[in-house]
Amino acid sequence: MGKLNTKKACITDDSRRVFLKKASNLFIDKLFGDDNDLNLQVVDSRLVSGFPDNANGWAMPVQPGYYQIAIQHEYLTDNHQLLSTFAHEFGHIQQYMSGDLVYEEGIGITWRGRLFREDSFRNTVVADWASRPWEMHANGVRDFLLKTYKSDLI
Repeated sequence: MGKLNTKKACITDDSRRVFLKKASNLFIDKLFGDDNDLNLQVVDSRLVSGFPDNANGWAMPVQPGYYQIAIQHEYLTDNHQLLSTFAHEFGHIQQYMSGDLVYEEGIGITWRGRLFREDSFRNTVVADWASRPWEMHANGVRDFLLKTYKSDLI
């Protein structure tokens, strides 16, 4: 099963680490099953150079099998917003792992074979950003994971 790293300077609150670990285990199980090489680090957005002010979070591949999710600092104290953002970013991890989403620094994002040039979206307002196909897909994954998480609590 995949591994979650929230230690060191990443997420300093122990209760948040436990919360994210439980969610991570469930999300990994539902999206990837037991047979995966996913290694995930979750960090506070303040530790990420260039993190956009208007972003809730972001997910990026670090190297094959290793991913980082950065969460907007203000969301780290709100379980609902934290879980929603975390689930959405898991959608992007799934997209990266399947090859549907490819990010190339300085070039852009390729979604299912279609290139979206970086200069066409770098200054996009949040409302327009949500209409990007990879974002709509990640929102669908988020909704599925949140529903699964809530039903798992019952």
